Amino acid sequence: MAWEENSCISLNMQLIAILSRIGVEILSLLSGMDLEYRDGMLFDLSHRCMAKLSVAMMAKLAEWNEKGYNVKGASVRFIVAWKPKDAPKEESETAVLLADLYLFRN
Repeated sequence: MAWEENSCISLNMQLIAILSRIGVEILSLLSGMDLEYRDGMLFDLSHRCMAKLSVAMMAKLAEWNEKGYNVKGASVRFIVAWKPKDAPKEESETAVLLADLYLFRN
């Protein structure tokens, strides 16, 4: 998603898949794909929910909103497989969506 305006801020975020059942769908996303942001969630172009922002990230977005910025778009940066360091070997990895959110000043 190319933004040419000077009032744009890009935030890199780690967004964990909201349900394990959508892990396969998350893995179908490609770096650079556009996502739609709505109510703290990211949707693919087929309007399927791919991820939900954490409470901490929602608080950070609220701070930017107070400064006059609103989310106008998002895109996939990376999809990574993650498992806690202390997790049992048999535990499955979680697909984690690393996304960019594009904020514009009103």
